[in-house]
Amino acid sequence: MGDFGKRIFTTVISLIIIPLFLFAQQAEKLNYEEVCERAKMKAQENVSGKVYFVASVLLGPIGVWLAYAAETPQPPIEEILNKPSDYVIVYKQCYSQEAKRIQMRKAWDGVAIRISLIFLLNVFYIHLTGQPIWR
Repeated sequence: MGDFGKRIFTTVISLIIIPLFLFAQQAEKLNYEEVCERAKMKAQENVSGKVYFVASVLLGPIGVWLAYAAETPQPPIEEILNKPSDYVIVYKQCYSQEAKRIQMRKAWDGVAIRISLIFLLNVFYIHLTGQPIWR
């Protein structure tokens, strides 16, 4: 009877502890997702891709290369001050990824505008002169 009682006790404890452990992991994951979302929103507030947009309009693909090669922006220190190390790691990574995404998006927008302007100028030139620019 003692061995059977131990098995029941072990089974009951396992049925209680394992779900609690899984729930704790899920709650921790949700916390990381919230931290990452907060970092992305802060990056959208702080990071401007205007420089890369203008560079891409003026220089074309070189502006995209500049946005890619540029140093990745870091979050403001007050956002990560006195926070646990896990929080800081997740926050910095998500902030940097979003900031780089913004820079690259603005650079590609600049290239699209450049291509559109070149096309429109060519159409306008053909309309005025009757022949393309490249002749």
